[in-house]
Amino acid sequence: AQTSSLVERAYSVVPHTSKSLVAMLCGFEPRTSAELVETQPDGLPGRCLPHLLGDRGYTSVFFQASRQRFESYAQLVANLGFTRFVPGDEMPHTGFEQINYFGYEDAVMIEPSGRWLAQAHEPFLAVYLTSASHHPYTTPKRWPKRRYARQPEQDAYLNALAYVDSVMGQLLEQYERSGLAARTLFVIAGDHGEGFGEHGMWTHDNVLYEEGIRVPLLFHLPEGVSEPARISGPVNQLA
Repeated sequence: AQTSSLVERAYSVVPHTSKSLVAMLCGFEPRTSAELVETQPDGLPGRCLPHLLGDRGYTSVFFQASRQRFESYAQLVANLGFTRFVPGDEMPHTGFEQINYFGYEDAVMIEPSGRWLAQAHEPFLAVYLTSASHHPYTTPKRWPKRRYARQPEQDAYLNALAYVDSVMGQLLEQYERSGLAARTLFVIAGDHGEGFGEHGMWTHDNVLYEEGIRVPLLFHLPEGVSEPARISGPVNQLA
C-alpha cells in the first residue's frame, strides 16, 4: 500500500464472490439475488474485460485454489471470457493441504503461475482468486498463527488474511524475478467484507453494513509511471 495508489473507501456491489467478480471484470451490475445466474450458460448480459482485451491481442488466465466445480466456476470463468482456466483440482498438490470444503491452500497457485508466466505471450491479463480467508477461515497447519482478536472466528479470519497476504507477496516476487513487474499493473481488490456479529450477522452475502461490503482496493503501477496516491472514495467495484 505504501508504494501504490490506495482507495481508502471502496465497496462491494453485491457481497458474494462470483457476483463481485462480475462487477470487477465486467463493469455492469450482477443480479442482486441469491441465485447464481452469472454461473449459468449465457448468464451474463454483455462482454467482459477478458473479451475486450482479447480483441486487442491479450491472452488471459484465471487461477484459483478452489475446485472448478464449486459454484460452477468453470462456467463462470468461461462466461467472463478467459482463454485459460487453472483450478485447484488441476494443480500439483504434493506438499499442500486441502484447507476447506471447496479447495486447497492458496500457495498451490504459485508453481502453476510460474509455469504459465514462463511461456506467457504479452500482453496478458492474469487473475488470482484466493480462498483461505473465506469461511471457515482455515490456514495450513504449518502457518504460524498469531493472536489478532479475542473472538475465535475473527481471530481465525485475520490469520487467514495474513496467510493470503504472504501468498500475494510470493506471487509479486515471482513477477519481479521474471522481469514482468516493471511493466505490469497490479490491482489488489477484495470481493466482499465479513461480518462477525457487529450487527447480529455473520459472514457476508446478507451483511449490508460497513463490515460486509467495504473492501481493499489498490493499484500498483510500474515505477516511474505514477506517484503513489491516496484516493478518498467512496468508489465501488464498478468504478
